[in-house]
Formats: sequence, structure tokens, C-alpha cells
Amino acid sequence: MGNTRIYVFPTSFTVERHLRCRLYSSSLGKPRQVTMLTRCSDPSRKAERFPVPESLLDGANVQPYVHNCCVTLHEGRHKYQFCIFFKQHCHLGANTILSSIDHIFRGDAVIMRIGASAGSVVNMRARDKSLADFVMHRFTRSIKHYPRAKLPRALTVVKPLSTRVNRRLAAQGHISAEVV
Repeated sequence: MGNTRIYVFPTSFTVERHLRCRLYSSSLGKPRQVTMLTRCSDPSRKAERFPVPESLLDGANVQPYVHNCCVTLHEGRHKYQFCIFFKQHCHLGANTILSSIDHIFRGDAVIMRIGASAGSVVNMRARDKSLADFVMHRFTRSIKHYPRAKLPRALTVVKPLSTRVNRRLAAQGHISAEVV
């Protein structure tokens, strides 16, 4: 799968801004809040922002391009949108943050929030960290690895309002443990 991003080359008219995002690096032990360079089409606040994830992701000599996936998260009546930029290659280092017993995620990933009205990337807020961790956990489980990696372009995730209630229902056998 290629990427579906639009590249904006630096010119005298483009404005560069740094936005908060969440980095899941294979060289770190836990996710971190970092800032990513974005290029804006014009200096106004309503201008569309184009992220440059290559500045954060390692392994350019193994895999020079970056995959991306748009994720929509439904939590009750709220809808959140995120954009995941990642590198996934068998020769990249194992990412202990995103790996599980079932599979090993090889490479780095970064997630940004997409604004509701503008449809462009925006700064992550404090609550977005926990939502981003939940989305990344579900995203890495959705990747089919064998015989060849199948990477999603878009993904929809439903998050239960209360995981405590769902754990109780799963223990009683009313819902599957997959939901928890």
C-alpha cells in the first residue's frame, strides 16, 4: 500500500508550524508526546496543514516512504478522527510498545488528531493521549501479517463508554472478551 498524502514543498509562501502528536518509537520504551513539523498552504488559521512525518520516523535507509491510515473512533455519541503515519518492514527494529504476543510490529508510528471542522491535523489535547493509545492498540491488531502484510487505508473503531462494565459482562459471559 502506498501513501495517500499530499506533499507541500517549502517555499517562501508556505508557513511551517509544529503540532503535538504521539510517537511510538521502536527505540523508546513508552509512547511520547512530541511535536511534528507541518506545512500550511497559507498563513491564516484556517489553512490546511500538511504533516511531515519523515522528520520523526527512523529507518529511511530501509524504507524511505511512510504509510498512512485514517482512523475514526466512535465513543458513545462522540466521534474522533486520527491519522496514523507508520513504517512497517521486516528489516526494521521490533517495536515493543505496539507488539503483542500474537504478532511483532516492526517499525515506528506516529498519530495525529484530525480536527472536526477543518478536516486537517490539529494539536492533540490531554484526553487525546489515552484515545490515541487505544486506537494504536486496535490498529496494530488489524494488520494482517502473513503471507504478506495487508495494511488498512481507513479503519473505524468503536470504544465502549465504560470498560469496567464491559469487563464485568465479559466475566459473566454476556459479551466476548474481544470487546474488552
